[in-house]
Amino acid sequence: MEAENLPIALRRGKRNLREVNYRAAESLKLPRASSSLVKDKLYPVTVLEQDSDRVKVHYVGYSSEHDEWKYGGELEDLEPEEGPATCSVYQPYSLYSNLRIKVKQALTCGRKSSPLVKIVMAFDLVQFSGGLQTVGVPSKKVQGVQHYQIKNYKDLNPWLGSYWHFRGLNANGDYGFVELETIDFCIRRSRSLVEYLPPSDHQLTPCKLSTDTGFSLSFCFVCNYGTAATFGKDKNIFD
Repeated sequence: MEAENLPIALRRGKRNLREVNYRAAESLKLPRASSSLVKDKLYPVTVLEQDSDRVKVHYVGYSSEHDEWKYGGELEDLEPEEGPATCSVYQPYSLYSNLRIKVKQALTCGRKSSPLVKIVMAFDLVQFSGGLQTVGVPSKKVQGVQHYQIKNYKDLNPWLGSYWHFRGLNANGDYGFVELETIDFCIRRSRSLVEYLPPSDHQLTPCKLSTDTGFSLSFCFVCNYGTAATFGKDKNIFD
């Protein structure tokens, strides 16, 4: 969540808030979707709305029924720790932040000849079932895998942030955007990593090993383009 979308009281100077975490009260009873979601009773959240001194937060990985309004004093911003854990695919803010970046990167003029975009990335099943799947509308099944669509761009705002679906490309007002009706996403188990070890004294032939590689998210859409004449004016995109 970018700093300009947060109340001044939460910006702490000019620092850019990547994550806002709420220190849960002892009485707050939230189901723990994954041990990686909670550390020292800190719950990662995204900001949905704001007024003069409060923000409405969504707990990443949980259903929208847990969304609630909080005052600035009840929130704490944390700088991600350096190290492998920061980039772990089990960090919810890393997962959805990476997906947002990949969508934005695909919205470039260079894709005019190839408008279909398919993003495939490692993902956590718990984060999917508690996130994208909660707003996804089942559309079709392909080889037993359920695919989903959405009804509105804002459906994904709690996880991808505001304005995730378009990108201004230059100062002239040219922009790229995601065609809403073409969005299709699903999660599936990734293919196992198969490898062979050389023969040994106890194994005369190469030894076959198979390693589970977890799950992968497939997020597809068609990229379209607009000009200054409609930049910020097309209510179907910028509302």
